[in-house]
Amino acid sequence: MSRPSAPKDRATESVAGASLLERSDGVHLYSFDHPSLGDRSYLLIDEPSGTAAVIDPQRELQPYLDAARRHRSRITYALETHLHNDFVSGARRLAVEHRATVVASNAADLSFPHRGVSGGDTIELGSIRIKVLATPGHTHEHVSYLVPGDDPLLFSGGALLPGGAARIDLFGADESKVLAGLAHRTIEELLALDARVRVLATHSGGSFCSTGAHGDPTTTIEQERHHNRFAGLPDATAFLDAATRDVPPVPTYYPRVRARNRQGELRAPTAARELQPIGLAELMRHGPLTVIDTRAAAEYAQGHIRGALAIGLNGAFAPWAGWLVDESALIALVVADAHRGQEATTALGAVGLDDVAGYVVGIDSERVQTVSVRRLPAGELRRGDELVFVDTRWEHEWLAGHIPGALHASPDVIARDGLPALAGERRPIAVHCASDYRSAISVSLLERAGVADLIHVADGLAGWQAADGPVEASR
Repeated sequence: MSRPSAPKDRATESVAGASLLERSDGVHLYSFDHPSLGDRSYLLIDEPSGTAAVIDPQRELQPYLDAARRHRSRITYALETHLHNDFVSGARRLAVEHRATVVASNAADLSFPHRGVSGGDTIELGSIRIKVLATPGHTHEHVSYLVPGDDPLLFSGGALLPGGAARIDLFGADESKVLAGLAHRTIEELLALDARVRVLATHSGGSFCSTGAHGDPTTTIEQERHHNRFAGLPDATAFLDAATRDVPPVPTYYPRVRARNRQGELRAPTAARELQPIGLAELMRHGPLTVIDTRAAAEYAQGHIRGALAIGLNGAFAPWAGWLVDESALIALVVADAHRGQEATTALGAVGLDDVAGYVVGIDSERVQTVSVRRLPAGELRRGDELVFVDTRWEHEWLAGHIPGALHASPDVIARDGLPALAGERRPIAVHCASDYRSAISVSLLERAGVADLIHVADGLAGWQAADGPVEASR
């Protein structure tokens, strides 16, 4: 096949939030951003043959189907780079509902019909030949998909990310050592590819699966040779040290999602449903209900349902929800508008939270009991012994610098263990993170635990430092 000399790299139109990078010879490439997960998936279309392939499909299929139909094409392949830990895959649904062939590594040991591949195999999508590369490291079964030609593409999954790679520590310390050696070799092999290869990764800088990655949507092998944090490391030991330094804990929902993807998900995600305030009040009266307030932290602080979890949509909403909410919980959402209700419901489905009763737009204080929390910039906080500071950042952030005397507990620790040091505390509790996202989550968790007199620090540690507040380091 004659390939175009270069992509136009121009977002020409959108289909359900997807960017179309226009290409010649009837070949089209869509990227689909999933911001609450920090992930991307892709659709490669060979228009002359009317066939298309989705790479690492999310559970919500309609955006892919709409894009393929725009080009009178049918999705014939779902190409999985690895067993995903952070989101529920839509690959099996594509196979059952739309007759696509699922392609995955032989080592993935999928429990449903698929085409198993190994490094060196090829897949034909019309006139496009896709080469399978064995790229273990992020996981044992990881493969990448190379489209050779004058404008070569690499769908790298988590094997190589812009600036970094996906994590190797998802399965414990012993496996991390093994995966470090595999990842070190994989990155050496990928960086030896043609310098022109454009790298299209699944994970990005906003993903809990990534290490050292930044938010750029694409990169090239040439760029990664010079700027990837793992390029040029001498051995697996150096790789292990670099890859496991300054990373957050592994979200607790990952194992259950990985197991779900091995079995293959057949259910469609829950459809968004708007609740009337009276309906929410009835749900709250008649049984256990987890309310997630997805609004901005300032709106939550002004008035929220007592006991609601504050997990904002403008952040890592899906991973935190998966981390903090039980898989069997009945969930109701508080959102800023109906569009956000749809977005939040889809995001919950992406991490396997399916029992969503619906959403309400805003808070009706006449129907449900509401409370507020003080939200102040750091410059307005009183100093000295009158406050107890709670720092909710990750441990490596804390060690690099924190308010003297502050307590340290990230949201996952508060959810798991509470904060016993606050038992009987009568002083105001000022909760902060780097900005206000994790601290909003933590404020809501502490409120649920019965901690009184909470203050949400609106501008985080940066605001404290800007107000000349003292900071000390522990390393």
